[in-house]
Amino acid sequence: MISIVEETYKKADELGLERIGLLGTKFTMESDFFKKPFISNQKDIIVPNQSEQEYIHKKIVQELENGIVNNETKKEFLNIFTQMISRDDIQGIILGCTELPILIKKEDLNIHQLNTTEIHVNKIVDTILMDKNY
Repeated sequence: MISIVEETYKKADELGLERIGLLGTKFTMESDFFKKPFISNQKDIIVPNQSEQEYIHKKIVQELENGIVNNETKKEFLNIFTQMISRDDIQGIILGCTELPILIKKEDLNIHQLNTTEIHVNKIVDTILMDKNY
């Protein structure tokens, strides 16, 4: 089994990231399932503050999960990222919800973006191509 969390951790480690922001639904940001491999390897996982988490969760559920891409929402997400970069000194951001890449593009930020869907799919494809029985 290929873990999306483990593969995201490996990518962050490969990039040399020590302080990483984590975005996703409230469950993802509040729970420790995504944070465990980072913390156990002395990497800091930073989540937005409580009001930012509530905003992000609301917009994921009400807009992104329904295919709605709103420019005002994008501006506010980018503002939250900017705040996290300056306030929390993050070096990268984990897009820990599969819908986030429809809103946030690589060119939107000057820090590493870890698109969990892309990381997971790439590892699955690499594994299939390396499997001699395939």
